[in-house]
Amino acid sequence: MSYDRKIKYLELIEEEVAVQNAGFVKLEARDGEVTLRIKAEKLKHSDDGAAQIFLVSDGREAVLGELHLEQGQGNMVWEGMREKELAGRIAYEDLREIRIRLQSDRMLRCIIKEAREEIAVRPSEPIKPYAVEAAQQEEIDDAEEKVGLRSGIILDTVEEEPVEQEEIFEYEEPREERKMVNEEPVHTPTQALATTKWQQLWDNYPHVIPFDDHREYLKLKPEDLVVLTRECYPLVNNSFLLHGYYNYKHLILTKEMVRGQEQYYIGAPGNFYTKEKQVAILFGFESFEGKVEPAQNGDFGYYMIPVEI
Repeated sequence: MSYDRKIKYLELIEEEVAVQNAGFVKLEARDGEVTLRIKAEKLKHSDDGAAQIFLVSDGREAVLGELHLEQGQGNMVWEGMREKELAGRIAYEDLREIRIRLQSDRMLRCIIKEAREEIAVRPSEPIKPYAVEAAQQEEIDDAEEKVGLRSGIILDTVEEEPVEQEEIFEYEEPREERKMVNEEPVHTPTQALATTKWQQLWDNYPHVIPFDDHREYLKLKPEDLVVLTRECYPLVNNSFLLHGYYNYKHLILTKEMVRGQEQYYIGAPGNFYTKEKQVAILFGFESFEGKVEPAQNGDFGYYMIPVEI
């Protein structure tokens, strides 16, 4: 038996710019058959009538059908589609985007698959969907219900148990050097063994300076979270953390003194909005830190969650 499930944002595109979230797309593939649900919302009341739906795959697109809108809302379900040929010979595994043409050169777009390319930090980029494991679905639904949001979610069906790791971090191979704003040179692993775990991490991970303060910051990826204690492994599946990583291609790890004790924090990059902060709190993040305090809507910074190393 084969099964796959994805739920992702619909974005409203105006003049080739994503301006807001406008619903979601849900795909379920089971034993060769696919069910597709599209829910559009928060559009103009003038968005009324039939809107054509296109499936897109590597330079090709095919018409799937029509989404019927009424006063800016629509909800359609297609069942029993063949996995190897959804429309126009576009297979489920090749599907890249779903586009819905609206009036006045506007459209809804849902990105099903996208390239994961390493890029420099660009705080001006629009917010993209959360990315979570299927085990997080119930937690996300509860969070959305509490704050009145509909998250865009990528649901992967392969769930793996955390790989047990020794708590002492051991360097395995040189990390590929990547450019980032204000990034400092990385110490090489040939240096003498550090006396503390933080010093070991400091010697082997890229250094970044997101804020003009005295703290030390390292740049990480989700797979690097195995350097944390075993109790922190669930962060690998934390949808809000992955949401920040997939938008900006990095996380940060820092430490500071709290009541005379060293406290460590993982920072997930993002833009400050009141509702976004509410969701962050529901996923364990304690605060938002930016270059200006207090943060204003749209400010770039990091949602911080305490961890142990």
